[in-house]
Order: sequence, then structure tokens, then C-alpha cells
Amino acid sequence: MTSHLLLERIFEMPYVSKHAIDRYCERKNGVSRQHAITQLQNLAEVAEYVGEEVTGAKKYSIGDMILVCDNDTILTVY
Repeated sequence: MTSHLLLERIFEMPYVSKHAIDRYCERKNGVSRQHAITQLQNLAEVAEYVGEEVTGAKKYSIGDMILVCDNDTILTVY
């Protein structure tokens, strides 16, 4: 699978887990939970595939953050 196809896959990601929202709000102090969802979905559109976790979850990099995703869900942010 090429990087382009992986970016298409993450672009369609509709769901952000509660844990990912919590982590994003911790990192970006002052961001509301609703804005965190929108911002994470927007970041997912331009994130670059960088590899996989041992669990098989895909990792995407954007700026100073890594988004960890599984199927159609952003699981966490670090």
C-alpha cells in the first residue's frame, strides 16, 4: 500500500476516541473538547504515515505529534 492510499484512508476517519481527545486537550492547553475533535480530524487529513505499533495500529506524524489510528478511529495522540 502506498503512502497516498494510506493518506486517503486516514482522511476518511470519522471517529476520535475519548482518550485521543483527552490527550490532545492536555497537549494543547485551553482547546475545548469539541474543537479538539475537529482539529484532530483536520490534522489527520494531512498527516504522514510513519509506521505501525506492535499492536498493528498505524502511526501518522504531523508537526510535533503522532496520531495512532486503528481502522476508522484516532486512538491516541502523543
